[in-house]
Amino acid sequence: MANYKEMYENLFRSMTKAISIMQQAQQETEEMYITAEGCNIRVLETAKAGGDAVCDNTYDNSGLVNREKKRRIFK
Repeated sequence: MANYKEMYENLFRSMTKAISIMQQAQQETEEMYITAEGCNIRVLETAKAGGDAVCDNTYDNSGLVNREKKRRIFK
């Protein structure tokens, strides 16, 4: 009979290791980006509840960019 507990634990350990490898790769890549010459990082303001936010790039159903500024109201 199959040992499901052992199978599950093996799968869990392997998935945990894979996630850890991916997180480490992401952190290393982010560090490469922020230390690169000419890096343009800026802090964006967040919209408050009940406020207006302007979005420069909105997408229609075809996935094409509509460059016209649109207003969205967050409730």
